[in-house]
Amino acid sequence: MSDMKENKASGVAVASLVCGIAGFFCNPLSLVCLAAIVLGIVGLATAGNRPKGTAVAGLCLGIAGAICQFIADLILSVFTLGISFIV
Repeated sequence: MSDMKENKASGVAVASLVCGIAGFFCNPLSLVCLAAIVLGIVGLATAGNRPKGTAVAGLCLGIAGAICQFIADLILSVFTLGISFIV
């Protein structure tokens, strides 16, 4: 029994997941999405024998949150700047 290793996710991967969830559901937090992407990449690079699912989930949520933020900013800029932006 003492030979069994614990397969726990790293702290960086968990931080990536938390930042990804916060950045995805609180859309104006684009810096948090960026932090989730960076932490997800670091979590994947340093995972070794640890499970990588948490880091991948944080990375995916960070990317999805950043894309949603970009689309929302694009739509809001068209409505805020109005026709003077087009002409």
